[in-house]
Amino acid sequence: MWLRGRGSVLRFSLAFLTLALGFLPVPFTFAEDARSCDGMWFSRNLIFHRAGYCFGSRLGQSVFGNQGCQRGAPVLSETNQQIVAALKRAEQSWGCSVNTKLQSLDLKSRHLLEKLGRQPVPSDGESGCLGYLGKPLKLFQSPDYKSLEVGLIPRGSDVVDAYERVGRWTVYSALTSDGSSILGWTTEDVWANGCESYAR
Repeated sequence: MWLRGRGSVLRFSLAFLTLALGFLPVPFTFAEDARSCDGMWFSRNLIFHRAGYCFGSRLGQSVFGNQGCQRGAPVLSETNQQIVAALKRAEQSWGCSVNTKLQSLDLKSRHLLEKLGRQPVPSDGESGCLGYLGKPLKLFQSPDYKSLEVGLIPRGSDVVDAYERVGRWTVYSALTSDGSSILGWTTEDVWANGCESYAR
């Protein structure tokens, strides 16, 4: 089964899939959290924060702070400009409206997004692999084998593929059998290695 959708339709599809197929909700909830409106807002603004942006909003200041920021427009690489534009398009398409007057962000996957060097852009659909059967897969900070390793998907993990690819690279989010959450880039194909159950 392959799911496609935006916003509430996507959330309904994930919830229905979880109930209909008897899947554990945690990996899908985690994947949805990272690709939520709050998740996209966080990823987009994390790029600006790393470039030295000084936040004017209450939420931006609370989440990122302004220590060491530089006045004026931040200089973003061409790649980061494209990522920011793609995230903005996705936010608009999903009808996102994050309240920047708040002082906190309800984002459980924040610490995992912070580990990534290149922020991922949500795709239009997602695939799920419950009970990954292949060899352990290394996940990296960026779509580059020279970047830092940020985690390992062990056999038996529940894996979600829900982001746009960059060449041969994709971002997987996974929940391991010990309850740990992982998010990172790899060129490996989870589906080719086998799963106990699929959602495509």
